[in-house]
This record gives sequence, structure tokens and C-alpha cells, in this order.
Amino acid sequence: PRSTLFPYTTLFRSVERIPFTDNGKIDRTAVAAALSAALSGQSSGASAPYQAPRTQLERALCRIVADVLGRDCDAVSVHDDFFSLGGDSVLATQAVARIRQWLDSPSLMVADAFAARTVADLAQLLGGRDRNGDRLEQVADVYLEIAEMSSVDVMSALDTAASRGAEEATIE
Repeated sequence: PRSTLFPYTTLFRSVERIPFTDNGKIDRTAVAAALSAALSGQSSGASAPYQAPRTQLERALCRIVADVLGRDCDAVSVHDDFFSLGGDSVLATQAVARIRQWLDSPSLMVADAFAARTVADLAQLLGGRDRNGDRLEQVADVYLEIAEMSSVDVMSALDTAASRGAEEATIE
């Protein structure tokens, strides 16, 4: 009976075969990709065209998402659905934690990652919360600069900054 269906079920799709993993469990990534394709009106083999990040914030978010998903930065488009790329609730939690830390966005919640499933939507959400206008773009720019540095370069820059601070403290 209809009363036993989930109240938010909006799409039913008949498939010839349910995809399974090697362990015999339902392959949620493949199912999510098929559902995403069905919702966007595409065949399950087609994908949306790649769109590069337009801002530093989008570039930083693409890098963080790609890092969490174990993908190349250039493989994540601003309009790719996080969950269609293989993301799940655990990876969404990791992505949110990194975004909070690296982009100084403590107000970001895991629920936001579920609501804003693409980099473009997430950037728009974070930008709307940015009271200082351009602050997030500046933070993203610094993050990207640091992310492209080697560990040795980062440590050297930190040592240089620490020695400058010590020199200034002794002058005063």
C-alpha cells in the first residue's frame, strides 16, 4: 500500500539489473549515478560537460572535494554532484571538516553538503554567509598557495615567519 512508502520518494525507475559490488552488496555509487542521470534526463552513460572553477573559492572547494574523493583536481567540475562522484556521508563529513579548517568556515555543517551537492552550490552558500564580502576568496587564495607548496617549502616559510617574529620581539 502507498502508506508504507517513504514520504519523500519521488522517483521510481525500473532497471534491468541492480548493480552489485564484488562483496555482493548493492553498488550505491552505480545506483546514485544512474539516479542522477535519470533525474537530469541523461542516459546513464552520459555525463555533464566539465566546467572549470570560476573563482578562487570554487577552485579551493574543487581541490578539497577531489582530495577527499581521491581524484585529480581537474576531474571535479563545479557542477558535479558530490555523491555521484562516489561521495558518501563519511566522505561528506571529511570534506566539511577540511573546508571548515582550511577555508575558515566554522558555520558549515554536514547537512549543508547534502543540500548543496555541487561545488558551485556550496560556493554560493558559503559566499552568502561571508559578511566581509571578499574574505572567503582571500582565504581560498592563501589555501591554494599553501596547497601547491611542498612540505619542505611550507616548513621553510613557517621557520622564516617564526624567526621574523622573534626578531621583532627582541627589537621592542
